[in-house]
Amino acid sequence: MAKNTAKKTTAAAKPAEVKAAPAAEAAKVSAPAAEAAKVSAPAKAENPVEKAPAKEVKKTSAKTAKAAKTAKAAKTAKAAKTPAAKSAEPKKPGRKPGRKPKPLALADVCEKLYKKIDMTKAGAVSDLVAADVEIWGWEDGTNKHIFVEVVDGKVRVEPFDYLDCTLKVYISYADAKAFLDGKLTLTEALVSGKLNAIGNVAHAVKLAGIF
Repeated sequence: MAKNTAKKTTAAAKPAEVKAAPAAEAAKVSAPAAEAAKVSAPAKAENPVEKAPAKEVKKTSAKTAKAAKTAKAAKTAKAAKTPAAKSAEPKKPGRKPGRKPKPLALADVCEKLYKKIDMTKAGAVSDLVAADVEIWGWEDGTNKHIFVEVVDGKVRVEPFDYLDCTLKVYISYADAKAFLDGKLTLTEALVSGKLNAIGNVAHAVKLAGIF
């Protein structure tokens, strides 16, 4: 009976070994697959095709940033050199302040007065006409004298007093200048009282006639 039992036990054990063998073989078969997985993983990580675009993008963005920085610096430098823009608001038109006219010297008055003389009419005056002209209201606050003399049709105008005059004439600097500039006539000056004459009235008429 004991022998039979042992045989049965051995027979029962054999099928277990057979069943275990396929599992071990499967494990052995799966091992190369795992090794293949290990080998393929580094190959995928080291693929140069995948790394290249990343480097290229990095270089491109660096160049773009540098170009933008250079353009900004150039624009800033140009703005610093460019003068400030004028106000868009239009300026109101106005007259430029003119230069103050140069005051006349006494010699200038004599020269201008002499140029206004009509020599033809002066030649018709046969007698002596001597007028002392006192001009008052000069910028320095003084009164100055000139004399006008007609002798035998010849005329003299000098920047001095004429003590032995036959006619005394008074006029302001402003009115004398207006007369010399052609803005006032002797007739207008006499009528308006801007010119006063004392002495020989006939001589005053003759003197007025030669200007």
